[in-house]
Amino acid sequence: MKKLLNLSQNSYNGIYTNNITEIPEIGKAHIQNISERIAKLEENNVSNRTSAVICQILGCIIGCLLLSFYLYQVLKSVSSFIKVYLYQQMNIFLFNVIYL
Repeated sequence: MKKLLNLSQNSYNGIYTNNITEIPEIGKAHIQNISERIAKLEENNVSNRTSAVICQILGCIIGCLLLSFYLYQVLKSVSSFIKVYLYQQMNIFLFNVIYL
């Protein structure tokens, strides 16, 4: 590429063409056709699907843990509220029974 465009070697690292004969100075080159590209994409797609499934499973597990922790905290506060409320009601009832 340096020969063709008179550029430094690190400024450009590839060329896009449909016909390798357009650039005789390059020498040996490989043109990737559509079927090769599709095969590579499908090969990478399997890995992406596996990663997505793993991430979804981990997300579900973490979501369930967070939900259970939240419900535990809510039920704990509700049960303590009920205990305090019933205790106050019982004291009022006993006060009325004893002193009236």
